[in-house]
Amino acid sequence: MKSGNRALLSLALAVSMLLIAPVMAVPNENAMHTVSVAQLSNDSVSYDQLTIACSGWGLSENPYPSYLPLPSGVKGTAYMIFTVQIGDDVFEGVSCNTYTESYTVTSYNPTTKEATLEIHQSYNAVWYLGDWGKTNARMNQGFAGTVDVYIHNYKTIAKTFDYYNAVFNLEGFQRFNHQSLHLTVDDSRVSLLGTGICDVLGNRDKT
Repeated sequence: MKSGNRALLSLALAVSMLLIAPVMAVPNENAMHTVSVAQLSNDSVSYDQLTIACSGWGLSENPYPSYLPLPSGVKGTAYMIFTVQIGDDVFEGVSCNTYTESYTVTSYNPTTKEATLEIHQSYNAVWYLGDWGKTNARMNQGFAGTVDVYIHNYKTIAKTFDYYNAVFNLEGFQRFNHQSLHLTVDDSRVSLLGTGICDVLGNRDKT
């Protein structure tokens, strides 16, 4: 065989080997994957009760924001002590919220003067996640965003309502950077706890 033909044959074999060789997957740092999220507990507390809890956790003071005096246009504040499972990990946390409120009157009884309302509460929420029950509060990691709560058939005199539903949209910061939480409470008569998903940017092996 002539040397020129041998060279062409060697090149053809090399190309064919490249075509059949398996291609190794390269980790995509910009890939998005999703894990499940579920609130395991969610206890409403006042700021004073949160301060007492902080003392019980061994903290010298309450490090969480009091939001007092209330900013202009803010209706009120709300605090929660909760646990949440994100994927396989369970986190303890404190939720600090301010909210505004709007409503629509759906019925009015002129005899009793009682109105029935549909209420929308819009929360600015911060979830601080960390070892607050062990050594100190983690104020530098968690999620922040909005929570919309819709209260149905609220009666102004009886101070009762049928049920509420809620939608959570929160973005992670620090350790939870590039993570987005999306939860719902579909019907408070069925469950008071939110469930949903967490969109995570990056490799699954990374926290």
